[in-house]
Amino acid sequence: GKVTEGYMATSSSVRVMRRGVFIGNGTFHNIQTNKQNVSRVEEGSEFGAQIEAPYEIAPGDTLECFASRVE
Repeated sequence: GKVTEGYMATSSSVRVMRRGVFIGNGTFHNIQTNKQNVSRVEEGSEFGAQIEAPYEIAPGDTLECFASRVE
């Protein structure tokens, strides 16, 4: 995949959208860029990820990364 806005981080959850329809949530298990494990991928970078989810993620799905903020 490619980060088009913001960043993706291993401590975040992921929302999966397919053709504009919400499919479900999951969590990042691992993120890699340039075949190296990383904790964060910045906007404009390509990445590969292992995502734990109760469904299969398909080519063309949009991943929205989000994290809970506690203040």
